[in-house]
Amino acid sequence: MREVLYSAIRRVWPQCTFHPSIAAVDVTVEIYEDTERQDQWLVSYESIYKLYIESLLPMDCLVAYEEAKPTVYDLVDYSSLVPVRHLGGRGSTTLGRTSPRSSALYIFKGVNFGVFLMSPVDFRHWKDDCYHEIQTICSLPRHPNIIPPPSVFVTTRGVEDQRQTFCFQMALAISHTHFTAHTFHMDIKPANFVLDANKDWILIDWEQSGAPFYTLAPEADGSWDIEEARMGSSLYEAANLVASKLIYTKYRGPDRENLAWGRPKWNVFPIWREHCPRALEAAEISTKFVVYWDEEASDIPEDWKVIVGSCLYPDPNRRIRLPELVGFWENAKYLKRQFI
Repeated sequence: MREVLYSAIRRVWPQCTFHPSIAAVDVTVEIYEDTERQDQWLVSYESIYKLYIESLLPMDCLVAYEEAKPTVYDLVDYSSLVPVRHLGGRGSTTLGRTSPRSSALYIFKGVNFGVFLMSPVDFRHWKDDCYHEIQTICSLPRHPNIIPPPSVFVTTRGVEDQRQTFCFQMALAISHTHFTAHTFHMDIKPANFVLDANKDWILIDWEQSGAPFYTLAPEADGSWDIEEARMGSSLYEAANLVASKLIYTKYRGPDRENLAWGRPKWNVFPIWREHCPRALEAAEISTKFVVYWDEEASDIPEDWKVIVGSCLYPDPNRRIRLPELVGFWENAKYLKRQFI
């Protein structure tokens, strides 16, 4: 049985290594046989690491009293530690270096993910004791015969959510297209993004020759004309945006066509690019984020649902502006470091 299992791993593993999330700490690989008795594999994500991260304190909450907080210290990510040897005792006390290039030795005293896996109950007690010790040391008056507050704190990050990264990089791509290149894509959808060797999402398919109606903004179907009424707003001027109201009028004239091989037949994108970039921005915002969150989905933050909803307002004037959208996903991208 063991030999069969190892053989399956040997056959599957070279394929798994190309998966963009394979190195994430919460990833598991399920190996199974299909109906034709061929080895198959499936990447899934375990929630237990998230529980570990959520049980740790953020750095700004580690010491409750401002006057007791150490004023000078370094932060080191747990992944960069180089262990030399385990020192025994409770938790994961280890002698090690803060990086492969460092020659200085430190004693790491904390509770890592391994401790959590071995015994969640023991982990909770050891973690509380560790935090209490740090808070006590930081609150004591300094004395040459008493250990001073730590000069280095070890932190870890939560698991990066690929949906978050995808939305952020989508927003960056379309913002660059609109404000720097002064053009449009027209068919923004997940299928037109590919992942490169650096795990960055790359926007492809620049034909600008049509868009499916299920992603096309409703006002961009070729049946509306647009006028823009400018308005003053210090808020938008500060962001280098023009405050305006978009006024849409239903076209009642004869059939018109400027897109022979695509759809819609009357392509408003090149027209709005020249005469009303604000309407073009609103249309691309809507096509880019046609996402319907499952109301029962517990792993989708509420503010994500709100921001996606603000991209899909039927009234283009109410949709979020691109700089605001980029800012939201940029802020969401940086996860708070937790102290181990």
